[in-house]
Amino acid sequence: MLGSVRGTVVRAENEYPIAGLMISGRHSGATARLWPGPSRISTRSDPSGSFAFDNLSQGEWIFTSEGSTGEVLGKAIVHVFDDALSDVMIAVRGLPAEAPVPDIYREPKKDLAAPPRSSPTPVPGSVHGRVVQDNGQAFVGATITVVSGEGREPDMLPVSDVDGSFVLDGLPEGEWLLRALGPNGETGTAICHVFDNALSEATIELGPPTRTSRRRTGGRPSSPSEQGMRGNVRGRVVRMKDAQPIPDATITVVSGAGPAPDIAPLSNQSGFFSLDGLPVGRWSFRAIAPDGQSGEAAVTVTADAVANVTIQVRSGG
Repeated sequence: MLGSVRGTVVRAENEYPIAGLMISGRHSGATARLWPGPSRISTRSDPSGSFAFDNLSQGEWIFTSEGSTGEVLGKAIVHVFDDALSDVMIAVRGLPAEAPVPDIYREPKKDLAAPPRSSPTPVPGSVHGRVVQDNGQAFVGATITVVSGEGREPDMLPVSDVDGSFVLDGLPEGEWLLRALGPNGETGTAICHVFDNALSEATIELGPPTRTSRRRTGGRPSSPSEQGMRGNVRGRVVRMKDAQPIPDATITVVSGAGPAPDIAPLSNQSGFFSLDGLPVGRWSFRAIAPDGQSGEAAVTVTADAVANVTIQVRSGG
């Protein structure tokens, strides 16, 4: 009477499954000498990150996930019992954003070591994009935000690098509308279709800055040397009692160092919001939760930088 193990290998930071990693197992402890099989057994995780081993003798087993050069990326220990099924999860750290998927998983195979689960865990997709000017040259320092999509929005808002490139990982399959915002109010959008466990591409072309209201608010005015200089704000709205995020909160300007934005942003499902192209100086913001409760916070915007602010609301959630 032998036992079995069913496992999943995931990223430690977000528990997303990883396909194509080598999984090795060996018997541990004093009972290792009683194991009649090979000293080391191995397989690869399937497209849903799952793996399986059968006909294992009772006792403690050590399972490791390994990189392309044999380095150990994660480890888990599980006790196997006769005529029973044991579950194990291996958490992996330090993998690049795109884990390699071996060719054997690009087309279905009948001889995979791990049988597919009845309800496999969805593997989110990724977008590798580029922000360009109207002349096709790379645009550096544009913030990428999600306007709409088919699931939870990312917690992190990427900024285009020196090549104009950016990456958004962990997006559920479906159509996503992305917006790029430049430091001086330049803006552009692009629609991208994301597929599970696949890489999609998007190019966002930035146009001229959108018009903002001429209304001045009561914050500290810009000094002569600061006039015309802009910065960005990244904020989050949370409940005061437990710091849980509040989605769909309306962000308004109470006072500021220049023209207030024409559009009041809403916090996303993780409570995050962004305001770009704000004149440098002191700004005060109010967040109004869907239940009508509100909170305020202030932050100083500096030139060509991102200022962070958290607004606490006495919301019942």
